[in-house]
Amino acid sequence: MPIANAKVLTDGQLRLTSNTTLQGTAQAKGTATDLMLVIVAAGDGGNPVAGTVTHTIQGANATTGPWTTVTADKGTIANTTVAGQQVLHFAQLQFAFYRDALSAAAATTADHTLTWVFQNLSDSFDNSVQ
Repeated sequence: MPIANAKVLTDGQLRLTSNTTLQGTAQAKGTATDLMLVIVAAGDGGNPVAGTVTHTIQGANATTGPWTTVTADKGTIANTTVAGQQVLHFAQLQFAFYRDALSAAAATTADHTLTWVFQNLSDSFDNSVQ
């Protein structure tokens, strides 16, 4: 399926340096029907990734919530325990806003960057095909 257009948003420097919970920015999907989410975890400054960070992708129809957990249809959200990246796909988006809620149960060091690629998928059989 071709991608007619894409809206790319970045949520940079979601830093966890202790036992804490952190919510990323509410990202507006616009008219998009699908989301490709890239989560990149790196060390914080000169410190390597330590501890465990749990990611919960949430959706809501207002930036103030209420927030509901959403599940990727392709890919499984892994906890962050080392530097690296993961890519997830969400289809048939039902909410206006999406965010990542990160939590660390013990002393943690990690710096996350999220890239949200909201897109409208279309089939190849449109009005231009005769």
